[in-house]
Amino acid sequence: MDIKSEYFNENLLELAITCIRKMDDEKSPYDKLKCVSSAHKIINNLIKFCSGKDENAGADDLSPIFQYVILKAKPRRIFSNIK
Repeated sequence: MDIKSEYFNENLLELAITCIRKMDDEKSPYDKLKCVSSAHKIINNLIKFCSGKDENAGADDLSPIFQYVILKAKPRRIFSNIK
């Protein structure tokens, strides 16, 4: 998936995976969106910390990691949650 090895912090990635898994337990669309937003913030902070830059991560770094987190989380009923 072309993810830089320096971004593999297992603890933070596991935290983002947990946020995505919680999405199925939430009832309102707002709460489901907060779960996705929390995972996004965790990944963005991970990239900022590892790169040493004080700016937000770009899509080239963020997208593969976010896709990895979604695949590892294996959220149940993802299509109905998105809908």
